[in-house]
Amino acid sequence: MKRAGQEKHSHLTDDIAQPADTDPTFNKWRASDCQVKSWLFDAMQPNQIKRFIRYDTAKQVWAAIKQTYSDGTDEAKIYDLHRRSFIMKQAGASVAKYYSELTEIFQELDQLSPSTMEHPKDIETRCKEVERLRVYIFLAGLDNNFDQIRGEILRMEPKPELEAAYAHIKRESNRQGTMSEVGVTSEAMALATARSKQSRPNNYSVDPTRNRPPMKCTKCGLDNHTIKGCYEIIGYPEG
Repeated sequence: MKRAGQEKHSHLTDDIAQPADTDPTFNKWRASDCQVKSWLFDAMQPNQIKRFIRYDTAKQVWAAIKQTYSDGTDEAKIYDLHRRSFIMKQAGASVAKYYSELTEIFQELDQLSPSTMEHPKDIETRCKEVERLRVYIFLAGLDNNFDQIRGEILRMEPKPELEAAYAHIKRESNRQGTMSEVGVTSEAMALATARSKQSRPNNYSVDPTRNRPPMKCTKCGLDNHTIKGCYEIIGYPEG
């Protein structure tokens, strides 16, 4: 889509022949062709680039890509890629892993079904529509702990591109990870404090009469009883 948007489509087709090395326009054509090649490589994974880096022109790279990934059942492949993107879920995986797997599908779709539009305005509109759909797909597959930030992204104006949406989610993921670590640390500290208190001797479990002053009768002057129990008042027991 990007290559068509920049009106470089002829480098991938037979619309305009490659000029001879001695042609005055060759250097300009060569620079443009290198730019198209770089766009193609930008859409690939590192292990894919190794397969096609040896080709000299963008047209050769594009032809090799089509031959590599086309098995005569492109429509079935395109259908399957769309199906996989629609049902893909994060399912507890890291945000980075989920995003990487999803964008790999999108890159394959771009290779198998490039835009056939020619008018720059139509191309720009179509690119925005596809980008917005992919943002929706990405957000829909996220785990429920991203519900709040997902809603915030959907309300943003202008609408963020896929990479920008990913950046927002990644930051939120990092924040949640930090908060989770803080929560675990606080819980561990509270548990350690509770255990420490339990292991200390309880000063209040000793005999409650230990620190009481001794009883002394004010009638007879003897210890260990009060005037209420003094035999001189209540009488001595018989026998």
